[in-house]
Parts: sequence; structure tokens; C-alpha cells
Amino acid sequence: MAMVAAAAASAEGVEASAIEIRRGGSSYTADTLADLHREDPEAELFVIVGADVVGGLDTWERVDEVRTGATLVVVNRPGSDASPMFGALQAAGWRVHAIEVPALEISSTDLRERARTGRHSTIWCQKGQLP
Repeated sequence: MAMVAAAAASAEGVEASAIEIRRGGSSYTADTLADLHREDPEAELFVIVGADVVGGLDTWERVDEVRTGATLVVVNRPGSDASPMFGALQAAGWRVHAIEVPALEISSTDLRERARTGRHSTIWCQKGQLP
């Protein structure tokens, strides 16, 4: 949670939340959106996914609630281009935005392993994002 809070602190309009941690047990995006909407009915909610996830959205638990509860933000990933699917997503009722980010040759799994073994670096994360 500390990594998320540190990253969110530097991004205007982004807020870290431990709502899924507090809920415990199985957690689905639809549950989180419903909880966030109850906390602030006027909040504009976004679900951010990698382009490689878009093809499997129809398998998500209660996907209709996710579709109506948030705008889908698709982030490019190396080797994945979801833009050909945007028309179909919009026709199915999704509000969709795409963003491009620089490709980094590191995974979240690798970052956690680097932090666990004391090999983390500010090249990959800003100061305060890793313990």
C-alpha cells in the first residue's frame, strides 16, 4: 500500500485507497466501484487496464456493472495494441480512453523482488515508493 500511496501522491487527481484490503476476501472490480460510488456518488471513476487485458473483459465478474460504473482507460503494453477493439467496446457501451506510456523493461513482480532483496533502484521508482 505504501508504494501505491507514494505513487499517487505525485499524480494530480489520483488517490490511493485501501478499500480492497479492508474488505478482505475475494475482491472484484465491480465491488470496488460500488464501494467507491457509495463513498462519493459524484466521483468520476476510471478502471485502468493494460491493452493485453481488453480481450478478456467479457470474462470479468459482473462486467456490466464495471461498464456502467467507470470509464475504461487502456494503457499500451509492448506487443499489445487494443485500438482495433475500441469500436466494438464503444458499441458495447464502454466509455474508452487510450493512453500511451513509455515502455519499461521491468515488471511489477521484478520490482517487488528487487525491494524484497534490497536491490531496488530509484531508476525504476521514485524516492518513497519502495521501503
